[in-house]
Amino acid sequence: MGWANRIMSPVRAISERLGSAGRSKDAPLVDERSPVELQNLASSFESMTTTLDQQQVQLAIAREERLQAMRKMLPTAVAERIAAGDLQAVDEVPNVTVVVLVVLGLGDLVRSDANGADRETVDRLHAELDELALQHGLDRVKVVGDAYFAACGHDRSYIDHAPRAIAFAADAHDVIRELSVDSPADLDVAVGIHTGSVTVGMTGGARLVYDVWGATVTSAHHLARRAGRGEVLVSGPTKDLLPESIEAEPYSRQSDDEVMWSINTLSVGGPP
Repeated sequence: MGWANRIMSPVRAISERLGSAGRSKDAPLVDERSPVELQNLASSFESMTTTLDQQQVQLAIAREERLQAMRKMLPTAVAERIAAGDLQAVDEVPNVTVVVLVVLGLGDLVRSDANGADRETVDRLHAELDELALQHGLDRVKVVGDAYFAACGHDRSYIDHAPRAIAFAADAHDVIRELSVDSPADLDVAVGIHTGSVTVGMTGGARLVYDVWGATVTSAHHLARRAGRGEVLVSGPTKDLLPESIEAEPYSRQSDDEVMWSINTLSVGGPP
């Protein structure tokens, strides 16, 4: 009986360690007089726990790197939700200002690009617009052809989301005109801005993309397509949220049934 207990004692020790995984990482104590096979088993257990610890560290590092990469492409709150596995959530946000910039002349620039040199201009344009959006508290939503979509208030709450959108549009106009100086195409911008509710979430099924959509986005896009070169058109709901220091005039065409306002960008200050 004593001999049997000496044989089984290391086995019970190893079994207890395996059964308490996550609670104890100490190697099981095996009497040096135990059979070689049991000593090898104990050694293998110690090696296994060390490997698991290393894998856990590597997984934690990989998760953090993935989160940092997503933060560069998505709003921080959205990136953290995705990293936590929340891919299906869709939010209705009631008070958001959406800006659509239509870069006039961008199509001509792309079509005239025979050697790819003007691709750098397009990349620089988007990079500078992204930087301006960040400065003013907006997020780029998407780029569709010559239209750049951005929004303020959908991810982080801003009381002054409408003035921020106007300031972003004014600075974007200056940036695009500066780029036009060194470009073979005559670049300019037409801007539409509307305030209202939006839907925010991941779309695309198996190929998930972050998006902001709804009637507010559609209205801002329509305003941008109606605007002329260098014009910033805003809807009534957006105009009502602007301070008196930002000059706005009624804007109408014979075919327009709705009230729109044209903003004098010279009356707009710098970043908030």
